[in-house]
Amino acid sequence: MLLGCNNQNSFTNDLIDIEEKLEEANYLIEKNQCIKASEILLQLPDNKNNPKIFETWGYYYLRLYKLKEAKEMYAKSLQLDPTNDAALASLADAYSLNGEYEKATFLLDEAIKINPQSSKHYYLYGDHYRRKNDISNATHFFEKAIEKGMRKDVVFAQMGWAYFDVNDLAKSGKKFNESLKQNSTYDMAIIGLGSIYAKFGFLELSKRQYYKAIKINPLNILPYEELKKYHNISLKRPIE
Repeated sequence: MLLGCNNQNSFTNDLIDIEEKLEEANYLIEKNQCIKASEILLQLPDNKNNPKIFETWGYYYLRLYKLKEAKEMYAKSLQLDPTNDAALASLADAYSLNGEYEKATFLLDEAIKINPQSSKHYYLYGDHYRRKNDISNATHFFEKAIEKGMRKDVVFAQMGWAYFDVNDLAKSGKKFNESLKQNSTYDMAIIGLGSIYAKFGFLELSKRQYYKAIKINPLNILPYEELKKYHNISLKRPIE
């Protein structure tokens, strides 16, 4: 009996260890430290029955914009747990990024049916409509994300990018500034202001914003891309 108890304790400890490693990997992916995250994921046991492992690999590939691989990993996760609303919404995001909008819409609706309180689902829906340049629906779902408790700095900045994409620079700038009132160091809003300055020809002000964003978050690829696009300046992004 004691042996059985010890085995059970060992099994439970292994599960806790896997959960902690997955949590750490997800955190690193969120911070654009995908190499470190992959090192953790590769150390995990080859468990084909754990949907969370496939889900985290899906997130890893999604952040690297490897959409085919991301979709495959999320699909494997959902085969094991079809009610995982987070995986459904993330799979929808991969389809949306790939321009497969009907599939994305269906999956986002399914995710919200399962968990209508998730702020992230509404945020992803807003981003989905942003890609379609549907500003009305994009702002509707972004506002729903805030209503459900998502960080205002993040949502306001993404609303800023939605207006930027349709060349409504006045509303875009307003949203970026609202984001920075919530969080003065949010890099996505700082980059957004830099791009507005560039559009208006204020190139020195634009560069300052991009360099400021890089100082805050040197792993974010966007300010490097914007510097190249608007200023023909190529900077080497650090490898984690």
